[in-house]
Amino acid sequence: MDRLICVKTRFVPRFIVISPRAFDAHMTPLFMDCDPVAWEIWGPTHCRSFVLERRHHLFAVGGMRFAWSAAISDTQGTSIQLHLADFNPSAVAHGIGRVIHDPVMTSAFSNDAVTTSLPYVEVVSSQCYPLGCISRIILDEERLLLFTSNGTNTVDLHMMDM
Repeated sequence: MDRLICVKTRFVPRFIVISPRAFDAHMTPLFMDCDPVAWEIWGPTHCRSFVLERRHHLFAVGGMRFAWSAAISDTQGTSIQLHLADFNPSAVAHGIGRVIHDPVMTSAFSNDAVTTSLPYVEVVSSQCYPLGCISRIILDEERLLLFTSNGTNTVDLHMMDM
């Protein structure tokens, strides 16, 4: 089972999502005995960078998917929408949803800008949630769990099958 690796920066909510296939393609069984592999060789095609707003950076990683909440402006003021990036090569090949191929330049981990271009399918929920309503996102290969609260002592659980 393939699982994404997700690295988050500490001060700015930037994420680098790394496909496990990067290690299959560029690492040898005796990787301790080999020279380092340059970012230009393995990084751009096996990684994708995301920058999230500091206030709304709830996220989850499960299997080959990455989910996050994002603020939008609508008629009620500011609301939250849920986004899902599916990095499964089969989903990308079949184009189920909006396929993102465009490269992204980032300086998430150093002063040098790097390019990331791992393709993914993006799905944005049609449901909008009030700002501050989403308290947690849990994601696995089969479903997404969304915990919401309306300010009372109750928490609602929304389960979405994939």
